[in-house]
Amino acid sequence: MSGIGGIVHWDDRPVEASGIQRMMQMVRHRGPDGHWHEVHGRVGLGFALLAMKKSDNQHPQPAWLPDASCGIVADVSLYNRGDIIRRLGEVPWWPDKPADAEIILAAYERWREDLLDMLDGDFAFAIWDKESGQIFAARDPFGAKPLFYYQDTNRFLFGSEPKQLLFMPGVPVVPDDERLESFFSGTSKNWRELFSKIFDA
Repeated sequence: MSGIGGIVHWDDRPVEASGIQRMMQMVRHRGPDGHWHEVHGRVGLGFALLAMKKSDNQHPQPAWLPDASCGIVADVSLYNRGDIIRRLGEVPWWPDKPADAEIILAAYERWREDLLDMLDGDFAFAIWDKESGQIFAARDPFGAKPLFYYQDTNRFLFGSEPKQLLFMPGVPVVPDDERLESFFSGTSKNWRELFSKIFDA
């Protein structure tokens, strides 16, 4: 699997290149075929490539629309790329053989969030939309391509592995009771109570 990562500052502070660079170094094992990262003001995006075919090396990420209004990083394998290409029709900025990430970016340009209805495959991606000032991120329903994130009032962080987020200053390392309760499918209203029953048995 390849790796992705990103930092968005909601308060307009510029992202330090060293931050996104370190974030991607933490998943260097995912990118034996190359690492890239870019900083554009308050946004930093990074990609670590595991090339599954030779053509992957011809499409480094982040990938951007020609006017740089939207950029994407994606760990993706589309099963229905031909169908999406047919639905999109002519895309003037595409290379001869667009990468899956470029197909998703073109689909976002055309359909925005509705593009998720078109996707069949394994994917984790994030698209920075400069015009709206929003980040749009998604993963496949089964989580075959992992995507982790953290958000507070000042920033949004995402990555392929939790450690990419946990090294950042101010990211808390605490259990989430609601998520754990959901994971255990309601077997206990309190996960601490559940564990105490297990270990006291």
